[in-house]
Amino acid sequence: MKSLTSILQFSYKLIQNIIGITFYPYKTYFHLTHEKTPSLGIVFMLLVPFYVVFATILRNGLFHVSLLFLFTTFGKYTIGIWTAFLLSFFALLIMAELLKQRDRKLIIFNLWAFSYIPTYIWFGVTAILFLLLPPPRTESLLGQSFSIFFISFSLFVFLWKLLLYYLTLRIGLRMTLLEVVLASILLFPLFGIFSLASYKMGIFRVPFV
Repeated sequence: MKSLTSILQFSYKLIQNIIGITFYPYKTYFHLTHEKTPSLGIVFMLLVPFYVVFATILRNGLFHVSLLFLFTTFGKYTIGIWTAFLLSFFALLIMAELLKQRDRKLIIFNLWAFSYIPTYIWFGVTAILFLLLPPPRTESLLGQSFSIFFISFSLFVFLWKLLLYYLTLRIGLRMTLLEVVLASILLFPLFGIFSLASYKMGIFRVPFV
C-alpha cells in the first residue's frame, strides 16, 4: 500500500511538472531546481523505448512489423536518442565547469530532461498524423490546410524547445543573456554536427534533441 501511494505521489508530481512547463515554464523550472533526486529526469529517458515502439508500429502498422525489424529499430533509435541526450548533457556540464558551477549537475540533468517534453510531443504528433494523413499529401484544401497547421505547430514546438533550452542555461547554469548567446554559438554547431552525423547514418531525419 505504501509503495502504491509513493507511485501515485510521484506520478502526480510528474504530471504537475509537465503541466507547469506547458503553461508556467519559468516558474516550474525554478521549482525543479529544488529536486533532490534525478528520478523525474530518469523517467523521461526511460520513456524513450516505449516511444520508439509506439512510433514504429504507428508508421508501419501492427501486423506489418516483424519482431526482427522492431528489435533493430528499437535498438537503433533508443541508443541514438540516449546518445543525443547524454552528449548534450555532457556539453552543458563542460559549460558548468567553465562557469565554476560544479554543484549544479543534478539540476542541469533534471532541467535538460524536462526540455525533451516538446520533442516527445512533436515526434508523437508527427507519428499520429502520419497514420491519419499519410504522404503524399495533395494540393487540395485539406492538404494545404494540413500543411499550414503542421508548419504552425512545428514552429510553436520549436520556440517552446528554445525557451526551455534558454531556461536550462539561465536557471540551471545561472547564465546571463550574453553568456547564453555566447554558449549557444559554441553549442549549436556541435548539435548540428551530431544531427548531420545521425542523418548520414540513417538514424534520424529530424534530430531528436
